[in-house]
Amino acid sequence: MSPSFFKSMTARGNTMINSENILQSANSLASIETTVPLQPQDLDNLIKAQLTKLDKHMPGYAAKIEKLYYISNLSEEIKNKVIDKYRDINIEHDWYSYVCNDWVEKLKNYGFNSIKINFSGFGSQGDGASFTADVDLEMYLKSHELSEKYDKAFIAASEHLVKVEIYRTCYQYSHENTVSVRTEYFGVDNHTEVQIDELIQLVLKRVQCLSKEIYESLENDYIYLTSDATVLDTLEANNCLFKSNGEFFGSY
Repeated sequence: MSPSFFKSMTARGNTMINSENILQSANSLASIETTVPLQPQDLDNLIKAQLTKLDKHMPGYAAKIEKLYYISNLSEEIKNKVIDKYRDINIEHDWYSYVCNDWVEKLKNYGFNSIKINFSGFGSQGDGASFTADVDLEMYLKSHELSEKYDKAFIAASEHLVKVEIYRTCYQYSHENTVSVRTEYFGVDNHTEVQIDELIQLVLKRVQCLSKEIYESLENDYIYLTSDATVLDTLEANNCLFKSNGEFFGSY
């Protein structure tokens, strides 16, 4: 689930706003110092007062102002068009950071360090996710309960005789098959080398599985953030106002 980044919504009824001057009115209302919670009618009353004042200087002007609507008050057809138009409102700025940061912490617990996640999506051939990293083999074996099975490799890792790295083999795509594993062993024991060679394949398979999980997390979050319900919530939470044809007017 994505972090709660939506602005808090103030309680309001199905009020129709009747002024192009609403932004100024709302700002004026927000500046009023009061210990009493503001109610929807407070905004209505202030707008009416602003219109009355405006009409004294420009007779008949207020009557010409087009009615404005919250998205929930638009017709179903226009509301759906507005949602489609603002489909990407929640993914315009680094929406993936939360998911990626969460995965970086998980990967560290598995013994991966200096992690860099790459991905592309969603729905095209070649889309996917993968990551590069240095591998703390000692921690990796412990976290996967393999230290006894690969005892010699574990000892070599604890003595800093092994270097393992996840590296990128392709820069055109980002899916799980675009990375591989390489290692250096600074010892001379043949049995240890055999274990390390076997471990390379296990680590690669593990990296590929984790990459698929990362991509699935990103895709699920993307679907959530671009869904009708979430886009609607964002437009409502930001108190967006629209003309009757769905044209955006502003927010307060």
